[in-house]
Amino acid sequence: MTPPMIPGGVPRGRTEQSEDSRQLWAAADSGWVLAVQLISGVFTWGGIGWLLDRWLDTGPWLLVAGFVVGWATGIYLAWVKFGRGEVAGQSRAPQGRAGEEGSVRAGEPGT
Repeated sequence: MTPPMIPGGVPRGRTEQSEDSRQLWAAADSGWVLAVQLISGVFTWGGIGWLLDRWLDTGPWLLVAGFVVGWATGIYLAWVKFGRGEVAGQSRAPQGRAGEEGSVRAGEPGT
Protein backbone atom coordinates (compact mmCIF):
# COMPACT_ATOMS: atom_id res chain seq x y z
CA MET A 1 0.00 0.00 0.00
CA THR A 2 1.37 3.42 -0.93
CA PRO A 3 1.08 6.41 1.40
CA PRO A 4 -1.57 9.02 0.54
CA MET A 5 -0.39 11.95 -1.53
CA ILE A 6 -0.58 15.57 -0.46
CA PRO A 7 -0.91 18.46 -2.91
CA GLY A 8 2.37 18.83 -4.75
CA GLY A 9 2.94 15.11 -5.20
CA VAL A 10 4.96 14.39 -2.03
CA PRO A 11 3.79 11.39 0.00
CA ARG A 12 2.76 12.14 3.59
CA GLY A 13 5.36 11.23 6.16
CA ARG A 14 8.18 11.54 3.67
CA THR A 15 8.69 15.28 3.52
CA GLU A 16 12.24 16.48 3.73
CA GLN A 17 13.37 18.37 6.78
CA SER A 18 13.45 22.10 6.14
CA GLU A 19 16.67 24.11 6.34
CA ASP A 20 15.30 26.16 9.26
CA SER A 21 14.61 22.99 11.20
CA ARG A 22 18.13 21.72 10.54
CA GLN A 23 19.64 24.99 11.75
CA LEU A 24 17.46 24.92 14.87
CA TRP A 25 18.60 21.41 15.80
CA ALA A 26 22.24 22.25 15.02
CA ALA A 27 22.03 25.27 17.33
CA ALA A 28 20.40 23.16 20.05
CA ASP A 29 23.14 20.57 19.67
CA SER A 30 25.80 23.27 20.07
CA GLY A 31 24.04 24.54 23.19
CA TRP A 32 24.04 21.09 24.77
CA VAL A 33 27.72 20.60 23.96
CA LEU A 34 28.50 23.95 25.58
CA ALA A 35 26.48 23.14 28.72
CA VAL A 36 28.06 19.71 29.11
CA GLN A 37 31.58 21.14 28.71
CA LEU A 38 30.98 23.77 31.37
CA ILE A 39 29.33 21.42 33.86
CA SER A 40 31.76 18.54 33.36
CA GLY A 41 34.76 20.83 33.81
CA VAL A 42 33.45 22.15 37.12
CA PHE A 43 32.53 18.72 38.46
CA THR A 44 35.72 17.01 37.27
CA TRP A 45 38.11 19.57 38.75
CA GLY A 46 35.90 20.06 41.79
CA GLY A 47 36.04 16.29 42.38
CA ILE A 48 39.80 16.30 42.05
CA GLY A 49 39.96 19.16 44.57
CA TRP A 50 37.65 17.31 46.95
CA LEU A 51 39.77 14.16 46.75
CA LEU A 52 42.95 16.15 47.41
CA ASP A 53 41.25 17.90 50.35
CA ARG A 54 40.38 14.56 51.90
CA TRP A 55 43.86 13.17 51.29
CA LEU A 56 45.78 16.24 52.51
CA ASP A 57 43.19 17.31 55.14
CA THR A 58 43.22 20.91 53.91
CA GLY A 59 39.55 21.77 54.36
CA PRO A 60 37.47 23.10 51.50
CA TRP A 61 40.26 25.12 49.88
CA LEU A 62 41.29 22.68 47.18
CA LEU A 63 37.61 21.95 46.45
CA VAL A 64 37.02 25.67 45.85
CA ALA A 65 40.21 25.90 43.78
CA GLY A 66 39.06 22.86 41.76
CA PHE A 67 35.71 24.53 41.04
CA VAL A 68 37.49 27.70 39.86
CA VAL A 69 39.92 25.74 37.67
CA GLY A 70 37.03 23.68 36.25
CA TRP A 71 35.01 26.78 35.49
CA ALA A 72 37.99 28.42 33.76
CA THR A 73 38.70 25.24 31.80
CA GLY A 74 35.07 25.01 30.66
CA ILE A 75 35.07 28.63 29.53
CA TYR A 76 38.34 28.13 27.68
CA LEU A 77 37.09 25.00 25.91
CA ALA A 78 33.87 26.79 24.94
CA TRP A 79 35.89 29.69 23.56
CA VAL A 80 38.13 27.36 21.56
CA LYS A 81 35.18 25.45 20.12
CA PHE A 82 32.64 28.23 19.55
CA GLY A 83 34.24 31.62 19.98
CA ARG A 84 37.26 31.88 17.71
CA GLY A 85 36.75 33.91 14.57
CA GLU A 86 33.01 34.41 14.91
CA VAL A 87 33.16 37.87 16.44
CA ALA A 88 31.91 40.66 14.18
CA GLY A 89 31.19 38.31 11.29
CA GLN A 90 34.71 36.98 10.86
CA SER A 91 35.00 33.56 9.33
CA ARG A 92 36.84 30.56 10.72
CA ALA A 93 38.84 30.15 7.51
CA PRO A 94 42.57 30.30 8.12
CA GLN A 95 44.26 33.45 6.89
CA GLY A 96 47.42 33.20 4.81
CA ARG A 97 50.52 35.18 5.75
CA ALA A 98 51.80 37.92 3.50
CA GLY A 99 53.98 36.52 0.75
CA GLU A 100 52.37 33.07 0.75
CA GLU A 101 50.50 31.79 -2.24
CA GLY A 102 46.81 32.62 -2.00
CA SER A 103 47.29 35.39 0.56
CA VAL A 104 46.12 38.35 -1.53
CA ARG A 105 43.92 40.60 0.58
CA ALA A 106 40.98 42.68 -0.62
CA GLY A 107 42.17 45.79 -2.38
CA GLU A 108 45.65 44.44 -3.14
CA PRO A 109 46.62 43.68 -6.71
CA GLY A 110 46.65 39.98 -7.50
CA THR A 111 49.14 38.13 -9.64
